[in-house]
Amino acid sequence: MARLPRASAGGSDGVAPTNRNGDSVCQTSGTLAHQSPIMRICWTCFWMGSLVALLSGGLGCRKPPPPPPAPALLASWHFVGGEAVNASTNGGTLKSLLALPESQALREQTLDKLALAPFAHLKSRWAYSTNDCGELLRPLFADLLSAESYFEMRGLSNQPPEWTLAVRLPAAAAERWLTNLETTVQTWTQISPTNITGPGYSGWRLKKHHSPDLLGVVLAQDWVLVGAGTGEALDLQAEFARRIHDTGRPVAVETNHWLTAMVDWPRLPALPFWLAALRLPQTTLTVAARDENLQTRMELQFSQPHHWQSETWQLPTNTIREPVVSFAALQGFGPRLQPYLQALGLELGLTPNQLCTWALAEIPFQTFLAIPHADATNAMERLAQQLPPLFNTNTQGLALGTWRATTNGQAIIWEGMPFFGGFLRPAYEEAEQGFLLGGLFPNTPRKVPPPPELFAQVLGHTNLVYYDWEIGAERLIAWRNMAQLALLLADKPQLRPDSAGAKWIEAVAPRIGNIGTTLTVTGPDRMTWVRQSPYGFTSVETILLVNWLESVTFPWGYELPAPPPPKRKTTAPPPSATKP
Repeated sequence: MARLPRASAGGSDGVAPTNRNGDSVCQTSGTLAHQSPIMRICWTCFWMGSLVALLSGGLGCRKPPPPPPAPALLASWHFVGGEAVNASTNGGTLKSLLALPESQALREQTLDKLALAPFAHLKSRWAYSTNDCGELLRPLFADLLSAESYFEMRGLSNQPPEWTLAVRLPAAAAERWLTNLETTVQTWTQISPTNITGPGYSGWRLKKHHSPDLLGVVLAQDWVLVGAGTGEALDLQAEFARRIHDTGRPVAVETNHWLTAMVDWPRLPALPFWLAALRLPQTTLTVAARDENLQTRMELQFSQPHHWQSETWQLPTNTIREPVVSFAALQGFGPRLQPYLQALGLELGLTPNQLCTWALAEIPFQTFLAIPHADATNAMERLAQQLPPLFNTNTQGLALGTWRATTNGQAIIWEGMPFFGGFLRPAYEEAEQGFLLGGLFPNTPRKVPPPPELFAQVLGHTNLVYYDWEIGAERLIAWRNMAQLALLLADKPQLRPDSAGAKWIEAVAPRIGNIGTTLTVTGPDRMTWVRQSPYGFTSVETILLVNWLESVTFPWGYELPAPPPPKRKTTAPPPSATKP
């Protein structure tokens, strides 16, 4: 019987492959047994390596896939706590303001509102629950003001983020957090949490139906960790617990600042449309005490070059007169202003790129605005034709008076308003330098210039975007009066004089001194914002903040409570004729 030929390793012609010398490979390898042990080991390694290479190539072995991207940091804060603030030797002005009885009253009122805020925001999801659990949540909000806290939010693009809040508390307060939060979420969701334990921590976890669908609260040493996310695990909370297990803290001790925070605005999901439209850059905030005042600093990191270009500052130095109590200057906003001008149908020839504002101490409405314009006269003629019809058409039915252009077209007058009369007209410092000058009240007739040091804060600075200075004691009351009038004219409730917020304004106003703010360019995609102030806010920001705190829908809305109905006068009935 004929022997079947074996398949050749070298090809289909049945010829055994040969080595470089013409010897058969099979023959060469067949002599392996007659070679030295070292040669046998070498040949064995050669054939095993060849076999591995052949199999790996045949099985399609490739580089392992890269690890999935780590969730990016979207927001964070680290607050040293009110107790540490009070123990500091700096920031005396802020601490004295916080100690006022009016500050304590406003604080207690705000805590009462915050305790009800979670249920007011989420109650539409839990129609079967009517318990706001405010009495359980209020002491927790109070702890956030006094205790050290650290917060992180992390996430991937197009995925719900995960967040964890760490609060350092005494044992009794920590136990209260675990118990009160467990009772609250069980009351609202009608779902019982599950007890969990891990290396160095214990607590509970709850799986619900709405995103974020996983909630958890655990105690790790003297830290309470509150976490929320989507899925089957709270990885960030577990990471916090590991840090505490290894070092005793979720974050390093902060020794230079009272507060640090970061918000990556472009990457935050589900921003309100008005906030997304601002296109805010990534912002890093620090607040530190410097002697008696606070220094607030923000580093702004833009995702693209901001293309800000410096130009020579133009200030109406002859028009600005004493007694000046506030002054601000801004440049570089022209590219952002242009689309709004086009949408309104306004044509100025050259788009403004600078402005400055100032106010005087004599009358609250002596507040002025000046916009440099190379052709102020012709620009004013265009505005005289365009602005009055635009304003009067859109304010029909409102008690906002009327805008009227003068017969020569060189000014716009705001008529029919109580307490003030607005105007807009061209003004010239020199023959070649014009401004569009506006105000709510006529300028003072005195021609006493402010000190040269005021203008020196702006003139000659090539990286300055914005400068603002004010005497807080003067401007806080002025802004309060102007805000009250604006609400009255808009037919909106005003801040009630007997409210905690109004009383607080009256108490703190005399104690507020100078407030200074600058915004400078520090790189092609970076800007730095710095403020020196007694408590972190300007006067107008303070008025907006107080009105928000007094809102009936705080913190989710901005609507002041309606005034109480007027009391009706009653007269005693006449004495009965039958009585003696």
